[in-house]
Amino acid sequence: MYLSVFSSITSFEFPLFLILAALILLLFTGVKVSGIGQWQEEPLSLETSKAIQGFCAVAIIIHHLSQALEERAGVLGFFSELGVLFVGVFFFFSGYGLYTSLKTKENYLKGFLRKRLVTILIPFYVCILVFVAAACISGMKFKGLELLAVISGWTLLNSHMWYIVEIAILYLAFFFIYKFIKNRTVATAVMAVFVLLMMTGSLLLAHGEDYSCRYWFQGEWWYNSSFLFVLGIIVSKHSETLRKIARKGYYIFLTATAVLTGLLGIQTSYALATWSYWSEIPGVDPAYGDKFHCLLYQLPWIIVFVCFLILLMMKVRFGNPVLKFLGSIAIELYLIHNLFLIGLADGSVFPVRSASMYILLTILLSVGLATVLHGLDKYIIKLLLKKKES
Repeated sequence: MYLSVFSSITSFEFPLFLILAALILLLFTGVKVSGIGQWQEEPLSLETSKAIQGFCAVAIIIHHLSQALEERAGVLGFFSELGVLFVGVFFFFSGYGLYTSLKTKENYLKGFLRKRLVTILIPFYVCILVFVAAACISGMKFKGLELLAVISGWTLLNSHMWYIVEIAILYLAFFFIYKFIKNRTVATAVMAVFVLLMMTGSLLLAHGEDYSCRYWFQGEWWYNSSFLFVLGIIVSKHSETLRKIARKGYYIFLTATAVLTGLLGIQTSYALATWSYWSEIPGVDPAYGDKFHCLLYQLPWIIVFVCFLILLMMKVRFGNPVLKFLGSIAIELYLIHNLFLIGLADGSVFPVRSASMYILLTILLSVGLATVLHGLDKYIIKLLLKKKES
């Protein structure tokens, strides 16, 4: 009987537009819109940016789900190409937050590496342990060096963990560049060059000898939105000047960025279909030209979208209790959802036949586990930082 009920639940289909409606409701519930001639005092405040990142974390899950479901994604199918926009938002707010703290907090770089790296590496390694445990339960066996590579993070058992590796490298670069280069304009230029070189190196690595992307920086996701970290720094550095300019021509800029986001999105879709990041033949033709063409369209699209979002936030404040909660667990949610994305599809967690229930259960189970892991991460981080301070 219980199996019959469970089977009925996991095979139950409901219209996918309900998920899209719920996503829209999630974003716009509780919004506060400034009137004519009025502005949000702190449009990119930590609280608001966290709420946006909470929404982006859920949107990224739907992006991955739409890719997994392909034609079964239905009305959510357009999310298959939008993931890069939401990752760009994460990179932007990371760069913006670091530089804002640098210019507003005295001796910010003192203890920077300990505090900042711990907050991202603890979720990273806790998540690794969860995936290793899940792999072992499913029957996977690791040899000595293989297990060491997985536990250390050198080999990513969960491919979504790439973001933490890259953001950790960017944190390190930020620390050393702004610590030893006192002229912040020069430091920002050096930071930009560093990111561009990192992007170039990743592009040249392509997808590996067999498309496996088994090593760091193999795959376009390692570089196609990275420059938004630098954009975040630039916007923070010149925030007052940019805000004054934006206010003078606000509706023109808002309309222009909205229209350009749509047009560049169409052109990006054309570029990905025409040239493709995956057109190389391993060991024969790396197809660097195709990758560069795709990046040439995709990166401006991400930049314009983030600019549109910033402009929108000057007038509209997003935030509600659910977004606030999702923002607090955004890292864990981003890292852990692959467990259910794969496990509900191949049956290693449990089989789900319905596309709509697959989406719903992946999101709900990911949020549930991310909540537990966030609590554990906070406890470990608190212990480590307290131990260092004492």
